[in-house]
Amino acid sequence: TAIGKITLETYLCQHHLYLANDAKTILVIVPDYPLVNFLVVTVIYVFVSHRLMNITVVRSRYTMHRFCPPIVVHPSP
Repeated sequence: TAIGKITLETYLCQHHLYLANDAKTILVIVPDYPLVNFLVVTVIYVFVSHRLMNITVVRSRYTMHRFCPPIVVHPSP
């Protein structure tokens, strides 16, 4: 699933984007509207996690291609 592809990134950025004040409170963007604030922060959180996943994929392809030659499997005759 789409969410399953970004689980590492969501785990890594939860403390940076989602939680504030040493993980005691949630980030407040829309004060006095807790549900709207939760929805806005969640949308930002998922968007940033997805972008981090894309960056991770691109960088790992570059890194792996640069330092590890591709494995070529020749078909048997």
